[in-house]
Amino acid sequence: MRLLIVNLSVSAISGGYEEYLRQFFSRAAKDSQVEAIMFVSVAPVIAKFRDMPHLICLEMTPMNALLGTLWGMGKTISDFRPDLVYVPMEKRLKGLSRYRHVMMLQNMEPFAQTVPGNSLAWRLILKVMRRRAITALKSASHVIVLSEFAAQGVARETGIKAKHISLIPHGISETYNAETNKPEGIATDSSFLFTAGSLAPARGVEDLIKAYIHLKKTRSLENVKLYIAGGRHRFSRRWLSKIELEIAREGYERDILWLGHLNRAEMNWCFKNTLLFVITSRVESFCITAVEAMAAQVPVISTKCPCLPETLADYPDYYQAGDWQQLAQKIIAVMAGSGEGTRVIPDNMISWDENYARTMALFNNL
Repeated sequence: MRLLIVNLSVSAISGGYEEYLRQFFSRAAKDSQVEAIMFVSVAPVIAKFRDMPHLICLEMTPMNALLGTLWGMGKTISDFRPDLVYVPMEKRLKGLSRYRHVMMLQNMEPFAQTVPGNSLAWRLILKVMRRRAITALKSASHVIVLSEFAAQGVARETGIKAKHISLIPHGISETYNAETNKPEGIATDSSFLFTAGSLAPARGVEDLIKAYIHLKKTRSLENVKLYIAGGRHRFSRRWLSKIELEIAREGYERDILWLGHLNRAEMNWCFKNTLLFVITSRVESFCITAVEAMAAQVPVISTKCPCLPETLADYPDYYQAGDWQQLAQKIIAVMAGSGEGTRVIPDNMISWDENYARTMALFNNL
């Protein structure tokens, strides 16, 4: 099989998406049924995978990625002679209709209800993203989803029949004994709570910040800091500025540390050393970060928002999104060892080997 994989991100990609691609490429390199893979993406993404064995990298311009076209690369792709085209995101790829192609739905935010705190510009962008995602999904020969919640959303929004949708969740990585590297600015002996994700209203980080400040005021978290990892969302600056202003007003700017984007080893260090991991998202399609926390055997507190209970099962303690008082109670309970979570990896989790096997079985069938 000759695979053409096209990533249509205009610039950077998330850590979870990078992990997925790396896991797939590393297995494909050892797979005798895969003759060759050509990976098309913008330069910053290509740079992350150029060292992968048996991977042919082809750079595209940001404009091509934005428009979903392969202008100027037609002959190179035609000479490559792909058997199948795979687009691991919900963006339409134009100009390759003669090839069967598979698409993966990653982002459920455009299909979710409006999240409080979103700027007008971002709400308009989400509407455009939703229309484009529906068009893209309808154009695909087959759609991969990461959860039953996402599968139902695709069927509802697009009318695509169930036989053209496959549920293949991401795999669970071994992170407990993985390489670690302490992020800059962190004291080695500090105790801390940890959360990670793009800094946007859909991630709901204000729940944790409010709960943390309350617990500090009541002296329930003596000598415990809060570390927040994740890139700053450019359309959420006003929302984030209000949060930072409130932190400063309460006098806790030295206790709450914004770590920015962390690489895999830095994330692993935080998982290994945190008291507990909190996922405050309002909507997810899978939430690979929470799964990585489970793999590291970290206590987890999560919202009840889709699709987190489906993915994480009984492992975490749950709270209602927006109810920071309930979250504060859950934090105290988990730290005291009286939480309701089982901390047992759920049976629905699959390995990356199983993820790859299911994906390749689908590709072969197509």
